[in-house]
Amino acid sequence: MFKKISFVMALVAVIFTANCGTLINNFSAQRGLHGFDHNGSLFTSTSRSEATSDNIGPKKGQACQSMFLFTAVAVGDASLPEARRAGGISKVNHITYDKTRVLGLLYMKDCITVYGE
Repeated sequence: MFKKISFVMALVAVIFTANCGTLINNFSAQRGLHGFDHNGSLFTSTSRSEATSDNIGPKKGQACQSMFLFTAVAVGDASLPEARRAGGISKVNHITYDKTRVLGLLYMKDCITVYGE
């Protein structure tokens, strides 16, 4: 009986301290300017930026995608072309990536915001 309880407690500890996003980021070719994003087990709200020049342009465009119910439902277009179109931007000089996670895979939202001319 004690072995079963110990196993269940160890399994719960692993679930709450590890998540797929961390593993995906470690093997991903898409690293941000400041390295990998960090993921919390219960809640994540992170932002990172990449700049192609020293000036942030006057125009701003944003595109987002969301996933619900352990990725059963996914909606949105968080692509660079969509963000450029939304802001009427022809020349991008700054990009910001925002990520929100609630309880791992229960709710996820990724946004790309572009600045330019």
